[in-house]
Amino acid sequence: MGKADVTEELEVKVYQTESTLCLAPSGRIMGDSGAALRRVVDLHLSPRIDQIALNLSHVDFIDSSGLGVLVGLKSRCVQNKIDLLLLDPSPQMWQILSVARLDVIFNVARGAEAEAIRSRVMTEDHQVQRIKATADMSLDGGSHTMTSPGGEAWVDPAEAPDPRTRANALCKDAIEKVRLGEYPRAIELYGEALSIDPDSLSALNNLALIYEKRPVWMAQAIRTWEKVLALSRKLDDRKHVERAEQRLSRLRARLSENA
Repeated sequence: MGKADVTEELEVKVYQTESTLCLAPSGRIMGDSGAALRRVVDLHLSPRIDQIALNLSHVDFIDSSGLGVLVGLKSRCVQNKIDLLLLDPSPQMWQILSVARLDVIFNVARGAEAEAIRSRVMTEDHQVQRIKATADMSLDGGSHTMTSPGGEAWVDPAEAPDPRTRANALCKDAIEKVRLGEYPRAIELYGEALSIDPDSLSALNNLALIYEKRPVWMAQAIRTWEKVLALSRKLDDRKHVERAEQRLSRLRARLSENA
């Protein structure tokens, strides 16, 4: 195996608890190897999964096709009200996400928060699969009879047959606007989605993240995170409660420093 083959190889360890699916890729996500992540999700996703964690601390590169897989996974999680969390993205990975303007649409756990999730989920008892994938999609290890589609077809919000589908379509459009750096339009789209589904934690969470993007929106960011916190408590969603409390603490401290 040549040097190029080694650097393009991606190894993915898969862990699963009753409610959390965790993927731990190592290497480069490029070419068709990104599809391996999507297909692993297809294989292991079930109605009881309410959180997907991607441990990205050992990923040193991702190309445009891999970014597309992540965006598709985000859209799918929004639609199914699943919490998608990136654990400790490597500096290289975070730089690529930032340049692609995708950093704002993902929830990220770092440091102690990420380690707590890894300690709970990434154990030998919870490992269910290990695969190796290359850019030409040669796979090794585990079963790969995965045929489910990696994402849903795009739906024009105006033509959506029911309110929930319309709200999901608006959220998908908002994610694309964020990717293009069109934050004001993304804010409008999330606002429309929330007017249809006020209890959409993912939409409210993403809206708060967008408001954090510009200092002039700090007040809106705080108000939106307060709404996330209130809704999370109403729904008894401890993960979102803790995340909202952490964000509010940081934003309020920053606001005090600038006062």
